[in-house]
Amino acid sequence: MDIGAFEANLKWRGIALKVFDTKEEAAAYLTASIKGKTVGFGGSMTLEEMGPL
Repeated sequence: MDIGAFEANLKWRGIALKVFDTKEEAAAYLTASIKGKTVGFGGSMTLEEMGPL
């Protein structure tokens, strides 16, 4: 998959994309981004596949 083309396609549609090398990096980013907020992830297969940190 060409991540550059994928990112450009999403950006064209007004959707931001963040790419991380590890699940720990992704979790740290999300933790900082949602601090103090309530978030739900109903049925997220990505989170299911990541497993516990």
